[in-house]
Amino acid sequence: MCTFKLLIKVINHIDRARRHCLWRGYNSGSTSHPRVAWKLVCKPKRKGGLGVVNLRTQNSALLLKHIKKFFSSHDIPWVRLVWHHYHSLRIAPHLAPPKGSHWWKDVLQLSIFFRGKSFLGQDHLEDNFNLPLSQDALQEFYLLKDITDNITRQQHIPDTWTFIWGSPNYSSRKYYVHQFKNLQSHAAFAWL
Repeated sequence: MCTFKLLIKVINHIDRARRHCLWRGYNSGSTSHPRVAWKLVCKPKRKGGLGVVNLRTQNSALLLKHIKKFFSSHDIPWVRLVWHHYHSLRIAPHLAPPKGSHWWKDVLQLSIFFRGKSFLGQDHLEDNFNLPLSQDALQEFYLLKDITDNITRQQHIPDTWTFIWGSPNYSSRKYYVHQFKNLQSHAAFAWL
């Protein structure tokens, strides 16, 4: 799970086995039906679920560590290989057509979750916006343009990333918990 993106078919098969184990127990011949929807079972206990790990979310959380290593240009052989072989022009991967192995393309699909915001891909800032802007938004746009025009990029200083939870260190556990952060739970589960 922490190396490859699991196929939906595989996740469904594993979930089917977990459902059978939860609802039927050791009696494989039992015909008992689920008492609760699987989506609810996979919610954290504090959010009204049973706390069973959601495999899709967990798989994404574990794969995101590769994106962090890549965008931070860690001195690891596979990172150097991918940068050199597929992104030698140093164009951000999300701005170029997908290149590389199936593994790398699967991991790269998660980059939007890692970045937390989109990078501007056009040469001119104005080309990134297609909708008409209000006067206030237009003034803010020009202010942003003035600020970004005066920034000089220093090539010898590496980029640093700070995650939503306020730490520069990536944690698949923190990512997983963050996915359920805004989920509302019934008041009956407040004591958990």
